[in-house]
Amino acid sequence: MKSQIYILVLFLSFIKLGNTQNKILFVGGDSLLVKNITLFDSTQEISFQLYNSGRTKFFNKDEIFSIIDNKTGKETILFEPFAEDSFNFTINNMRLFIHGEQYSDKHSEWFAGMLGLGIGFASPILMANKFNPFYSPLPVAIATAFIGSTAPSRNKIKRMYPKLANDPYFLEGYILNSKARRINSSLRGGIIGFVAGWITAIVLSNQPKPIKQ
Repeated sequence: MKSQIYILVLFLSFIKLGNTQNKILFVGGDSLLVKNITLFDSTQEISFQLYNSGRTKFFNKDEIFSIIDNKTGKETILFEPFAEDSFNFTINNMRLFIHGEQYSDKHSEWFAGMLGLGIGFASPILMANKFNPFYSPLPVAIATAFIGSTAPSRNKIKRMYPKLANDPYFLEGYILNSKARRINSSLRGGIIGFVAGWITAIVLSNQPKPIKQ
């Protein structure tokens, strides 16, 4: 298998795949429509143009699972199998892992974002009134770390995807991507709420205080 992959990589390093529309599938689960793919064997980087905008992008070959020709449906696998902890990431196992990441993307992490937004908004207001404002980012950081440590319910995943949820690679991809999405959603919400909270705290601090009789 490794010799076949090496021959394929060596072949691709000397050619461009023209203006044919291709799909790049990343090991992180994302995909892009591209053209003019070139693999540089010396640096193990791949360059391609985004199909719609024409902008050139560079990625390391290790970040890419496969290249799919949208015209013929032919898939060129660039992923090289490896073992990590108790997982043996063969081509088929990595494909299931990627499916888990992609299925996780279909579900919104709005609750993590709203929770981060609420904590971010309240933090500077409470800190300005009760504590040192210097520590106001701390609750946002703690909330993001806590939210990122939580994982979606395995029973819920099994209810949604009963045919796939028993596979450890699908489950691992789903859970890892869900955690990352929760962290990003909480962090975005926390930053937006923090800015809004600081503006509110400044406005409130500038309000004239009532004169005591």
